Amino acid sequence: MINFDSPDYILSPEQWRAIPGSLEAIARLTLAGISVGIVSNQSAIGRGMMAQETFNAIHAKMMLAIEQAGG
Repeated sequence: MINFDSPDYILSPEQWRAIPGSLEAIARLTLAGISVGIVSNQSAIGRGMMAQETFNAIHAKMMLAIEQAGG
């Protein structure tokens, strides 16, 4: 896992919080030449709880955090 989960879903970029060490682990793998893939189960989109644009903003926040950590 990269971020903390919530029983109420992560519904905004402000709610997204990385688990300590997760971004650094991705950076270490990247620096070692290992490709990292991320899979996300966003049932909140299918349930109509979040728009695709909001998911895109959450994803952008996560990717920026990974890049800033060196991943």
